[in-house]
Amino acid sequence: MDNSLRRLPPLLRSAVGTPGKAGNFQRDVIIVQYLFNLIKPIIQYDIPEDGMISPTLIRTISQFQSIHLRFQHPDGVIEPEGKTFRGLIAAAMKYPVAARQPSFAPSFPTQSSANENSIRQMVNDYLRKERYNVVNETLERSKLMASGIDGAVSLTEQDYTNAWENLNRRVELNIIKAFSIVESGGRSGFNTLNLPIIAYEGHIFRKYTKRKYDQTHLFCPIGMCQKRVRNGKKTISTRLPHGIRWRRLTRWMPMLR
Repeated sequence: MDNSLRRLPPLLRSAVGTPGKAGNFQRDVIIVQYLFNLIKPIIQYDIPEDGMISPTLIRTISQFQSIHLRFQHPDGVIEPEGKTFRGLIAAAMKYPVAARQPSFAPSFPTQSSANENSIRQMVNDYLRKERYNVVNETLERSKLMASGIDGAVSLTEQDYTNAWENLNRRVELNIIKAFSIVESGGRSGFNTLNLPIIAYEGHIFRKYTKRKYDQTHLFCPIGMCQKRVRNGKKTISTRLPHGIRWRRLTRWMPMLR
């Protein structure tokens, strides 16, 4: 992640945060305020995008450093290419861009609001480019790690495009491809039984059944099957053929209903 971030030019011209330690140019402050509003599910409150440094913004930066980045000594400063900036960008990439103007934005166009909108668009473009960087790196790594498709049928470009259309184009096409390749272990297609490659997560089954079947059904993670007794305890080893993963899924599905 850090390497891909360095490929883009710095988004901030100067540091933002604690006075005396940061330049706090209005443009840079708005960028930081907007990024924090993108991750509102994390910080749980809105920050006015007014370009003004405030105790609330400094406290937010410090809390983000302490709680989410595990800083031992948070300084309330975001450097243009520092760890806090990279962490904030990484967090913002997980959330969609703002679909509406903040509630405190003026109801009529002004030069100031137009400038703020252009800054938001610049940040959105930056995040979009960074998502593409990360997705492309994921695709390249998957290609290098892939062991090849283990069936006669694989997904085509048209399949991915159809999925993109079915999702109303709300998810970028490359992200769908990356998800498919990663979740199928690099195969991204069908097995020899013409069943879609799946990653059945046994721990999710345990979560939703609240472990009520732990005693009656030996818990098996996705790719493991064989029961062994070692030191009086049951253990699991040996990876399952993919067809058995499907049989387990169909056998356990009724327990979730």
